[in-house]
Amino acid sequence: MGAQYGKGRQSGIDILRLACAVAVMLFHFGFRGYTADGLLDARFPELARVAKYGWAGVEIFFMISGYVIYDSVRMKTVKSFLYGRAVRIFPTLWLCAAITATVVFLLEATRFYIGRHDVPGNLVLWVPFDGYSYQMIDGAYWSLVLELQFYAMVAVVVAALGRDALLPSLSFLVLINLLLKICVPEAAFPERWLCGAYVGFFGIGAALRCLSTRRDMAHSSLLLLVSVVSAVFYTTQKVQYVETHYETWLNGWYVAAILVFGAIILVVDTLYDLVPRSLSSFAAVAGGVTYPLYLLHQNIGYTILNEIFSHRNRWVGLALTVAAVFVLAVAVYYLFDRPVRRYLMTRGSSLRDPVLDRSGKAVRSANSNA
Repeated sequence: MGAQYGKGRQSGIDILRLACAVAVMLFHFGFRGYTADGLLDARFPELARVAKYGWAGVEIFFMISGYVIYDSVRMKTVKSFLYGRAVRIFPTLWLCAAITATVVFLLEATRFYIGRHDVPGNLVLWVPFDGYSYQMIDGAYWSLVLELQFYAMVAVVVAALGRDALLPSLSFLVLINLLLKICVPEAAFPERWLCGAYVGFFGIGAALRCLSTRRDMAHSSLLLLVSVVSAVFYTTQKVQYVETHYETWLNGWYVAAILVFGAIILVVDTLYDLVPRSLSSFAAVAGGVTYPLYLLHQNIGYTILNEIFSHRNRWVGLALTVAAVFVLAVAVYYLFDRPVRRYLMTRGSSLRDPVLDRSGKAVRSANSNA
């Protein structure tokens, strides 16, 4: 999901995206897997001091989504926006889910088996009604559920109220979500429809995008304010959860610094182009590889480490496992993700509406290969 804006691709955001994926992978292999939940047999306590902060990479992912998606929905019709998001998310998700399930089955990693009842949920991810629960093929997919909620929320607002209402509507939804979490913490509605406690990070991204381009400053500032309050409230709770669940201690200032650093990179890259043009091709590949890497690394990595290696050769196993999931992610990107997306976007061009400028007027036909 590489960043694309009016001035061209923002390579710094592609690099930031890959860094977040690596941070999450470090968290899973270097801390979470063996500390709790019985996911990883080998232990890497030498990495724990740094790895235990890697979960913050997901929060930065959400900020990136808010930052990128805001421009995407403003420059397209709702149908075009939703079509592009579906093409971006689902084909590669289905392939990576099949690869993960195959590796788990072949290596007989029974702790990661799922039942036939779980398959439909893994195909669509977001099931916003009671009475159906499912085990994910890979636990990392939980963040995609929130991404889909955010896309749906944005699409509904734009379809119902128009593009100019997006920023104030997001501010309202973030505020409602926060109040519900504070006043009615057991309420299921925010988790099922409003991205739960993470909606503030999407809001921060959208607000920063507008502020960095000096667009709708009043509504952008309001969205940033309520989103930061929401994110601080959530992060405080998340730190407490991580400390309790994993029986560890986190420095809250480190967490804050990581999140602020991610936000700064988003803005600075918009203003100054952090990555030289000579490295833009590498950055584009890095951004492209991020999605399959995120989908593939966790349960495949746990399975390889558990079933092939032991504590005695754990470091060799870790190095080979990381290398294997990177190679697999690169292969998926080049052989499937990129060509399939291009094919589907071309084939679906006749079904999509014209791309719009910021005033809502068509600037090119749907048949142009953007």
